[in-house]
Amino acid sequence: MHNPFATIAARDPRRLWLAGLGVNMMRWLELLAYGVLALQLTGSALWVATMTIARLLPLLTGAVVTAAISGHSRKTVVTTVVALLVVTDIVLLGLALTGRLALWQLLIAAVMGGIAWTIETPVRRTMLADAVGLERVSAAMGLEVVGVQLTRIMGPAIGGILLDMGGIASVFAMGIVVHGLCTWMMLSQPPDRPTTAPANLAGLARNLAEGFTYVRRHRLLTGAVMLTVVFNFFGFPYVALAPVIGERVLHLGPTGIGLLLASDAVGALIAAFILTERSRPELSGRIYSLGASLYLMATLVFGLTSSIGVAFTVLFIGGFGMAGFNAMQISLPLQATPAPIRVRVLGIVTFAIGAAPFGFLHAGLLAEWLGAVNAQRLIAAEGLAAAALVLWFWPELLKREPPRPLPD
Repeated sequence: MHNPFATIAARDPRRLWLAGLGVNMMRWLELLAYGVLALQLTGSALWVATMTIARLLPLLTGAVVTAAISGHSRKTVVTTVVALLVVTDIVLLGLALTGRLALWQLLIAAVMGGIAWTIETPVRRTMLADAVGLERVSAAMGLEVVGVQLTRIMGPAIGGILLDMGGIASVFAMGIVVHGLCTWMMLSQPPDRPTTAPANLAGLARNLAEGFTYVRRHRLLTGAVMLTVVFNFFGFPYVALAPVIGERVLHLGPTGIGLLLASDAVGALIAAFILTERSRPELSGRIYSLGASLYLMATLVFGLTSSIGVAFTVLFIGGFGMAGFNAMQISLPLQATPAPIRVRVLGIVTFAIGAAPFGFLHAGLLAEWLGAVNAQRLIAAEGLAAAALVLWFWPELLKREPPRPLPD
């Protein structure tokens, strides 16, 4: 087996990947830390979900944001966004150390993190695709999934340890260091010159229309976007309910909850390395759709068990589905879209990910009404039914064909 990191051996793509690694690690760490703190302050599963909703809500603006920034320097955009995260961490650390940190301030910080997520992810990934070349984009995006899964292990695990040992202030201190390093790595990238002028209002509307029209005409992309909506509405919200189930059903502390949330990421990390080596373009749609289905099934079984061992095992297996879904969510649109509109199409995928806050609200309300366990069971069952409907209406997702751009 060749070195899976050879694709990012050069300095610029390596630093782009490492910057994403740092930002993603803090993202997952904060999801756990903010959720645990909200649960401690309020005792409400709905408030745990609300904290996550605040971070995810800005994703709904993904299509508009990527269309608006398409005429600006991508390096400048990402560097500025990550630098703002450093400023946010500094402010929060000061509030925590002086005893003035309140829940509403965490909500604002979560929104800031969501804005950064909306901009950084599609823009940095297109920079990475350009840095390695389209012929190696599948391997590079496979490494992006490896990075995401590494951080889903590191983030919750480190977050639980930090909360146990140093409290919430230690989370903000780590954010200053990690986001600061990510800002430096983005500053080290070569300057890039936009191929188009910044869009005015009419240009913004035109960019949006072109992206949505292309996705609507491309049935494979349409199905992929719809499955992204299903996954993020019914699958991803398990993250908000897992701390409640972990504490009240599995009787775990913060470190145990962090390890529980990292268990599916361990499986996904293993699967991501396998996909980087062995995935083939003609299997992209199948890996994407069956991966989402496997993950939804795993979250259903998680809601049905009261055994710590079974919970860890089933989430570990679900991680294999998560890896397949995440890898193809990146590489499938890149391969099926012409270069000039790739950022806009990835922005539409980000917009579809924006279904997650509504899923978290759905999960929080059901948890208040039915309890966290019954809510998790119902949500996962709904997700499996919705995924089946998507595959019925867009069978292109199951065809053995490589993604291709539409002919001109």
